[in-house]
Amino acid sequence: MKKTLMNKQEMPNHAEKFQQTEIFRNLIFENIREAIVVIQNGVMVLCNSKMMELTGYTEEELLSTPFPEFIHPDDRQMVIDRHKKRLQGQSTENLYMFRLLRKDRRILWMEINTLLIQWENAPATMSFMADVTRRRHTEKALEKSETLYRSILNASPDNITITNLKGRIRVASPVACRMFGYKSQEDFQDRSILDFLAPEDRTRAEADIRQLLENSFKGPVEYHALRSDGSQIIIETNAEIIKNENGNSMGIVFIIRDITERKQTTEKIRKWADVFMHADWGLTVESADGTRYELMNPAFAQMHGYTLEEMSGLSIKDVIAPEAREELSNTIQSIHDSGRRVFESTHVRKDGTVFPVLIDATAIKDENGHVLYRAVNVQDITERKRSEEELNIEQVLINNLMNSLPDKIYFKDLESRFIRINNATAR
Repeated sequence: MKKTLMNKQEMPNHAEKFQQTEIFRNLIFENIREAIVVIQNGVMVLCNSKMMELTGYTEEELLSTPFPEFIHPDDRQMVIDRHKKRLQGQSTENLYMFRLLRKDRRILWMEINTLLIQWENAPATMSFMADVTRRRHTEKALEKSETLYRSILNASPDNITITNLKGRIRVASPVACRMFGYKSQEDFQDRSILDFLAPEDRTRAEADIRQLLENSFKGPVEYHALRSDGSQIIIETNAEIIKNENGNSMGIVFIIRDITERKQTTEKIRKWADVFMHADWGLTVESADGTRYELMNPAFAQMHGYTLEEMSGLSIKDVIAPEAREELSNTIQSIHDSGRRVFESTHVRKDGTVFPVLIDATAIKDENGHVLYRAVNVQDITERKRSEEELNIEQVLINNLMNSLPDKIYFKDLESRFIRINNATAR
């Protein structure tokens, strides 16, 4: 039987026909690396051995089954529509991808390139198909990696910056714009990462990058960085070499965090810690249940004749004089209810002696009003009490002296009002 293949667009009606000879089949048709099929009236009328290899069907099975049956249901209508348009002379894509169903129901991604031809004096299509399953899976994996990569960049609260091995920026995450005060990520492209550091830190940063390339870098490290307006921030930076599947270094990824506020807060905490540790009066943090001291300063321990280590094992009741312990629970409840209370009490030292104290206690609460702990100032008022007692004695002596004199003695303020008189004046 004579079968003629002609490209309708490239070959005129008078183009010479060629026979389907063994030379054609063996040298071209059967040895080409792509699957070749000729489709006419919805079925294959010709296929090569590569098509049988890809699908797992025999030639008889391929030629006796409608071609759409070999197409994945989700792609079937798309392939049919393009086939019809091509037969009708309408414009459609010649090169595209679809999913092919093997006999074992495995799915192959095929790239198809189709031409309109004449087969036995009737319109048909000749398609060249290549298995691109591995490529498709790789592309999908890359797409997922790209999506994941972009999601990480966009979601990370830290600035993620990727550079080449010389420190030239290739990618900067959106956080970089906010951190350094720039409008666009493009403002970072191909600039040295050192450009964003304060001049006094650049030499050290260069040395750190060299250590990173030599696998001797130990991060994270801190630098002073420059914002677009010239102001400085403090950043904490860690870095890692990016390597390909062969282990070759490809670039550097920097994870950068603005720690300016953290450093300022740390400095404030340090100052408060200095106050806490060096204050002359006792400072304590007491548990909400009123049983133990969670923190105390040296002055509080010294006030009671203990070291900090000794005092850390004592309960709150251990330092309160026995006569004041019965009121402890009521006192604590009063502090929790009112939020703050200032009162006098009596404490006991390590040697058993008691002494008066002035206590200023504040209940620290969470947003729901639950007490977390109490912050307490404790002052030894022994000297004040002694002074008050001495003053009281002096007052009694003065009063007795004034009242024993026969002369009138009195004191007036600037408005001539009596503020103190003796008995003689009163008579």
